[in-house]
Amino acid sequence: MLELLLVAPSEQMLQHVPGGFLFTNEVFTAAKMSDSISHRQRMGAELERTLGYLVRRYPQRIRVRRLNLWSLGGLWATVRFRIRSFPALIINRQRLLTDDELEFRALREIVDAYLSHAYQDTTE
Repeated sequence: MLELLLVAPSEQMLQHVPGGFLFTNEVFTAAKMSDSISHRQRMGAELERTLGYLVRRYPQRIRVRRLNLWSLGGLWATVRFRIRSFPALIINRQRLLTDDELEFRALREIVDAYLSHAYQDTTE
């Protein structure tokens, strides 16, 4: 079984954005610029869809655990794996994926490779 550990701020915290950020978002949008907060929120939503797809594709072979960044477990994972950007995804408590690897195609290929390797180990 493949374990995917998602370390991210909780969804409730993302909903309580101060009003100043909303004004700043309008300014960035008008100037056709992107800020890192909006980028991380979009990436987090895309990652959630990707994880949902993978769980549906491999129902008995993948387990996704979510850790709140501000919980004791989330803080431990941040120190243990030296996480510097969020959301972060850790495979089998061994490998921390980079931002480029969190995109749909790259993550799907990585999971397929892990699952095919696990299948080969059990058949030998």
